[in-house]
Amino acid sequence: MAKRTPPHPLRETLIAAVMRLAFPDKLIPASLDVAGIAGLKCRLNAGANVVTSIVPPGEGLVGVAQHSLNIEEGGRTTASVQNVLKTAGLQPATREEYQNWVKRRQHALANSEPSTEVAC
Repeated sequence: MAKRTPPHPLRETLIAAVMRLAFPDKLIPASLDVAGIAGLKCRLNAGANVVTSIVPPGEGLVGVAQHSLNIEEGGRTTASVQNVLKTAGLQPATREEYQNWVKRRQHALANSEPSTEVAC
């Protein structure tokens, strides 16, 4: 992968938008590992609805792909994410809202018919 040219940033945005249209009830991530907090609003506007790679400063970097993107400056905290959400006219889901979403998904999966499609 080191020798591959990274895709244009617009490609990720377009993919998120298409995924949102095709899968309106799914979680689509906006990772802070890609462009840090600066790229969050664009990803949310494209259709992402869950923020990943929130890392408080001084807590270690386990599982973090981009260790230099705003971590020590506090740009990848829940507070910084909430500020971006506010400027985008959004608000975080409550724990109860998320738990209800999970229960609905589990119920839908438990009551769905098995797929007859052949996987390739």
